[in-house]
Amino acid sequence: MFTSNIISNYAICYSMYFVMIWIIYANKSHQLFDQKGLPAKNHSNLLALQIAGILWLGLVPLIWAKPILTILFGNGKTDTVFTLTFITVLLGLIFTGIHQAKGAAIVSQKITLPYRSYYPRYFILRIPFLISYEIFFRGLWLFLNIDKFGLVVAIIIDMLLNFILHVFSGKKMQWACIPFSLVACLLNYQAQAVWPSIILHLAISISFELTSVNRFIRRLKAVS
Repeated sequence: MFTSNIISNYAICYSMYFVMIWIIYANKSHQLFDQKGLPAKNHSNLLALQIAGILWLGLVPLIWAKPILTILFGNGKTDTVFTLTFITVLLGLIFTGIHQAKGAAIVSQKITLPYRSYYPRYFILRIPFLISYEIFFRGLWLFLNIDKFGLVVAIIIDMLLNFILHVFSGKKMQWACIPFSLVACLLNYQAQAVWPSIILHLAISISFELTSVNRFIRRLKAVS
């Protein structure tokens, strides 16, 4: 049963991760590439941010969570409409991620970076981070708020929390998280699980970042 104490614990986890982003943002290392196309200033800090997310949004909150299999797979009934909607959104996000990455600014000057070892380590951490992120926001906290306040308020809370958390990511990404939150919450609610939003978040993030990394490496080779 959810209690005010559990809500306080989740709020602490959110706050700790927010502070971590704030600190790393001050060091210009909170994103793989910034809005000017420059890579993170300190790559170790960027890896540390992924680890912090896995800890504060994944491992720690699950101490108070209901069984993890229930959160991931749920017991909701999905139908043809749900399946078609999910596939359409998934393909749309993959296309959007690739398209935006191709149009984004990417630095062209030569930068010393051991990308052959760094980027694999980044994505190894990035994937469990994104899974932890969705379990926290569109899993644990979403269904907690649905139980306490109803679906509409729970979605508004999710939008607000994600909007605040993306304040360091630029206006475009900050506003884009609102429609994504809406669709992700509705699909998770229909499935009574968090796997839909996990797959969708992985789809847009990994497609965007892999495309950006490939462009960056080609630029590095071109100026070498």
